[in-house]
Amino acid sequence: MKEPSSSICFKGSESFDFIRSIHSGRKSKVWVAKIEEDVGGLAGTLCVVKMIETGHLHSREQVEHVWEERQAADMARQNPSLRGRCCVLLGTYKTQTQVCLVLTAMRGDPLHHHFQRADGGHFTEFRTKFYIHYIASTLKILHEEGYIYRDLKASNVLLVEGRPVLIDFGMCKNISKTGRTYSVCGTYHAM
Repeated sequence: MKEPSSSICFKGSESFDFIRSIHSGRKSKVWVAKIEEDVGGLAGTLCVVKMIETGHLHSREQVEHVWEERQAADMARQNPSLRGRCCVLLGTYKTQTQVCLVLTAMRGDPLHHHFQRADGGHFTEFRTKFYIHYIASTLKILHEEGYIYRDLKASNVLLVEGRPVLIDFGMCKNISKTGRTYSVCGTYHAM
């Protein structure tokens, strides 16, 4: 898939044909969509649109959190070492009630689905080591760019053509200026 050299500011929801919802939470909705707008050579491209409700952004920290997610996905687009290792930002747009991130669509199933289907309910040692090494090397690249990925769980790792791909930068944080973070976060049931 062609990725733009810089992120695109789409006109709005009319730029997309929304195909199906893949997540609906309290603060956001995620859709698989096809880009209709002919911008950046992306017309006809499948993507994922994450719609974040602005009504839930009550504090400066919450707004910064969305900005960090956008910046992390944009950094991933710009870093050739991360191509194929994580979803990347294609562009953004706003509506009156939402801030929307347009991300690459990845064709694969979450890692936890593969666990459930694996022979005996677990992976072979070789396969496990391969996944761990690949994910760890992806995290290392993110760390070298100053980002920490704070929501690593089986549902945020897709297997795409046999390789693990990180999705959802919602908990990512840039620590290049501070060197650390003092917040505790993650998905409770995955801890």
